[in-house]
Amino acid sequence: MSDSRFKKTGYFNLFQILRAVAFLVVYTFHNIDEYEACKWAVCVFLVLSGFLDIYHSYDKELPTGLKGCFAYGCKKISGLYLLHVVTTLWAALIFIAGKPADFISRIPVSIGETAVKLISNITLTSDLVPSVGRLQPYFSEYNIASWYLSLCFVIYICLPVIIRLMRRIYGDTSDGRDAGTADFRKPIIVIACIFIFTLALNLIHVRIFGRDGAFWYNYESPLSRIGDYLIGAQLGYMYRSRGVRHHYGIVTDCNNSVTVPDTGSRVVTAFVVVAIVNLAVFIACFKFDASLIWLASSGFYFSIPVACLIWCIALMEEHVHVPTDAKFLKPVFTLGAISGYAYLIHVPVINTVHGIYKRLGEVNLVVWTAISFTLTIILALIARRVLSDGKVFRAASEK
Repeated sequence: MSDSRFKKTGYFNLFQILRAVAFLVVYTFHNIDEYEACKWAVCVFLVLSGFLDIYHSYDKELPTGLKGCFAYGCKKISGLYLLHVVTTLWAALIFIAGKPADFISRIPVSIGETAVKLISNITLTSDLVPSVGRLQPYFSEYNIASWYLSLCFVIYICLPVIIRLMRRIYGDTSDGRDAGTADFRKPIIVIACIFIFTLALNLIHVRIFGRDGAFWYNYESPLSRIGDYLIGAQLGYMYRSRGVRHHYGIVTDCNNSVTVPDTGSRVVTAFVVVAIVNLAVFIACFKFDASLIWLASSGFYFSIPVACLIWCIALMEEHVHVPTDAKFLKPVFTLGAISGYAYLIHVPVINTVHGIYKRLGEVNLVVWTAISFTLTIILALIARRVLSDGKVFRAASEK
């Protein structure tokens, strides 16, 4: 059978599964207040976004000038912006309702803080100012998940500039060379430089602000976290430069037996090894003592393991047939498809359910989690349907 048995497409089914897993990690550990573990998932989303944005957009016509770049950033987040406004107002009401006496006792100050904080949240500028010290009441997030959208807004405004800079380094277009002849030395050197810069920047922040004080600068600051995105962007270029994807991984004979060539076996083996490394790094962050906990908050801690994982998954897409019509996988693909909506929704849902539940009696973690998760998925499905005008809205990594 010829290699034409595989449809040439820019859609990565396995990335949908990865997105679903990453969201489950975020949801689970937000629900039990183990925030360090969520940072692996955030790194996955950032590196994956960089990979896919460059893979799909490297050769596209891009806007120029500040106005054009700003309009481009607005367009990229438009599918989630209305949901962001709704969840921000929802989270603000929960915050005020949780401490009504405190709000009323200092009402002139409270009104001013609330107004500024709402403006910074809704305009997605809260992530541009350090939410520390006296600035914290004004520039922190009511919905803690919205900082990621604020970060993405900044990244997307910069994306046309990022692509033009990459074209200067690598050329105007991917050259279509295959994996055996493509020169990956430049992007690998760029990845190393980004990694070293992020590491140095994070260490400087810890040196200046201390381990606890450096959290915002290392974890939320666009200057630090854009490193993850840029590493993903180089991977996207590397994968794109391989040219037409060589789908020679799985052959099914007339007896429906499956044979995997040596290349496919090596890719799968590499994936298993990299997945184990990611799991080890993930588990390790639970073992950090107070002097090392800042590592998990840094842009560089998960970057390389996650980048290797995404690269292996992209290669596996060429060699492993994903039964997209299989009933047992449909919930996973659905969760991957709605993960952007669910990400913005899940924290207000968790807090709302907890606030009601604790007034009814002792909170059972399992029941609380089950109710919150179910409501999050239902609301995310509704949000996707409403915000996409009855059409299926495809996030970047669904392509």
